[in-house]
Amino acid sequence: MLSIFPVILFAVFTASVAETDVVKTLADHLTRLESKMIGLEAREEKYKHKIQELEKEVSRLGQVVANTGQENHTGLTETKTNRQRRASELVAFTAYLSANFDGEHFGTGHTVKYDVIETNEGNGYNKFTGTFTAPSDGIYAFTWTIKAAGRIGDAKHGEITVELVKNSVVKGVINADSEQDYDDACSTALVIVSLSAGDVVFTRSAPFDQPQGILSSDGYGRWTFSGWRLF
Repeated sequence: MLSIFPVILFAVFTASVAETDVVKTLADHLTRLESKMIGLEAREEKYKHKIQELEKEVSRLGQVVANTGQENHTGLTETKTNRQRRASELVAFTAYLSANFDGEHFGTGHTVKYDVIETNEGNGYNKFTGTFTAPSDGIYAFTWTIKAAGRIGDAKHGEITVELVKNSVVKGVINADSEQDYDDACSTALVIVSLSAGDVVFTRSAPFDQPQGILSSDGYGRWTFSGWRLF
């Protein structure tokens, strides 16, 4: 009986040691799990912070895209509006004489009525009066061409002086003189004039110089009157 007791004690001791080892092992595992959990929680917090930053960046970029789209739309609208406004403000005309006329009969100080209209944007030119009426304030350019020819079989050569007039003020003047009865001569001028809406511009034979000969407008050269709004 006494011989069995030590065996029992040894068995109990061995079981106790084994149980202690198991507990220690479990404690080690628990410690490692706690460490991993702490690490995971730290990473989760880090990722959560990054996600929040990314969400803010996405929101910011979305606002940038929205603003850019609005600016582009506004720019396109303004561009279209500017085109429409420029089109509505477009002013340009060209007209010419359809036939020759006699210088002596035409006389001095008479408005030239260019009867064939090629272009009349803005409807500023009136072929019945030979005058251009400015539809709006601005800086305008005007050009006019004249042609004179000597009358065949006549000793007189062709000559005329033509003025460009704004209201009653002369803004430009040109002269064409063939110098002989079998010749012709052309002359062209360009002037830049500031106009207010309602101002009238026209060309006329100079009051100080009697025209003579044939004032020709044909396939070899035409009397023309043109103008356009610069800005």
